[in-house]
Amino acid sequence: MVSTHLVDAIRDPSHVIIDLYDEGGSPQMDFPAQVTSHFATVFRMQDSIQRIPQLSLSYPPDAHPDRSLVRFRGMIQDIPSPEMYLSRLPEGRCGGWNIYQGLDAPTPTDINFHDLRKCSVFWAITVPGESQWYAERLEGTLSNQGNTHRLLSSSRPNCVDYTTFVGILTWESILRLSPPEFVRIVTETEPEAVVPVIQVTGVQVPSPKIPSEPRGNAIIAVYEALVNWVSQEALAGDRDAAELIILCSVARVQSRNPSIMPPSLQLTRFPSPKNGIFVPAICSVLSKLLPLFSVVKLSLEALNNDRFIPESNGEDLSSGYLQVPAGSVILIAENGIQEGNVVEKGMRSLKDVQDVMSNQNLRYAFPFSQLSFNTEIGFILLVEGRRSPFFTTDILLPLQPQSMDTTPLYKSESEIKIPDQGQLDDFRNLLFSAKRREKAGMPKQLAELIENDFVEERKGDKSVTQNDLMMKITIVRLLGLLFQAEELSVELWERAKELEVRRKKRSQV
Repeated sequence: MVSTHLVDAIRDPSHVIIDLYDEGGSPQMDFPAQVTSHFATVFRMQDSIQRIPQLSLSYPPDAHPDRSLVRFRGMIQDIPSPEMYLSRLPEGRCGGWNIYQGLDAPTPTDINFHDLRKCSVFWAITVPGESQWYAERLEGTLSNQGNTHRLLSSSRPNCVDYTTFVGILTWESILRLSPPEFVRIVTETEPEAVVPVIQVTGVQVPSPKIPSEPRGNAIIAVYEALVNWVSQEALAGDRDAAELIILCSVARVQSRNPSIMPPSLQLTRFPSPKNGIFVPAICSVLSKLLPLFSVVKLSLEALNNDRFIPESNGEDLSSGYLQVPAGSVILIAENGIQEGNVVEKGMRSLKDVQDVMSNQNLRYAFPFSQLSFNTEIGFILLVEGRRSPFFTTDILLPLQPQSMDTTPLYKSESEIKIPDQGQLDDFRNLLFSAKRREKAGMPKQLAELIENDFVEERKGDKSVTQNDLMMKITIVRLLGLLFQAEELSVELWERAKELEVRRKKRSQV
């Protein structure tokens, strides 16, 4: 049975807010928090929020009646800015959420300045790098790229927060939101230009349904099948490369102090295309597996001209390649680099990428100041040479195809053999679950074994360092996430050691 409160909230959200205010609203109370609490209660069930009409490219703002309740899944693109509004009109009516838009504005002599309140204004965009299958799992519809909306909220989401916003759809004149130079242009050509605004009543972190996730012995079979599929379809049979890409894709920030960041990987000796297809097959494969995945094709033109970090452009903040939601994986393809000069902007871009890669901290560039925000992005580099000339990564692995024919490294999406839906869901659920699990515990016996192994290894090779030990521990912890281990085991430790031994041996050739 559908709740009458839910029906009322969807049919006429403004009337619901007015009734709440009339029942007990006052300048002294935190009425926005009461509204948020009310709508959170009405839509507390997981599926109930799906009843709210969706704002997207398929259902754009002008497809909804004015002051409709809508939901918009997006990412905060700009830094929230404060704005004042009149929370209580002179007649004692509710003044928030632009409820009485269109009425005569009160004169300054009618305003009680004690009724002024602050809200946050920010811009949100559709989620960069969101895979189509993930959008379908969240919404039951196709992914929607390209929407930008202005949001007004009593809360303050952070930049790059990935959120479903629920609120009342209204419109505002672009003249009020733009610098004077733009206003002059608009008034001459399109005086009625408006932008959609969502008066936020609540937010929800997207939580996709996971039909099922493999458990027990099935995990090993799913993991081995996943490694085999990635290696065969995208890496010319290189299983070690496939395994390290998978491990790095589920890594997260473990600690910022001390710094334990997701390991970055560069796959070297990755040849340039020879068959007229310029997108590596691994890009298409990872987009089928990962919820949030972006590709950056590095070139001198991109370095010298494109934005990699958000940069202020007049009154606006323009996004960059690195402004993606936390939890994303970015693949950087360096094999588009040709001979030429890297100008000052290009050098800054290279430094910005390295800073995010090493410190998981994204810089926002303004004319007279700099701000930075924590993020969490996995990095995979494809490099044609022996190592990247631009970036330092935690892991370096030369590609080792199983045949001299490297054509399979570049395929069109239609050429990739996709597993049946059941197996593909198992792959996705395994990675999705690993990304969100807490790290497995380290038993005392295993800790002692690891210490003894390190001592013995140092006796045989004085070049072995603490960093080598930490890399093996990082790998075994990532294996623990994928194998859903409550505690790390000797078997996982041996597997991590063998993988690292093969990697180092290959890197020395």
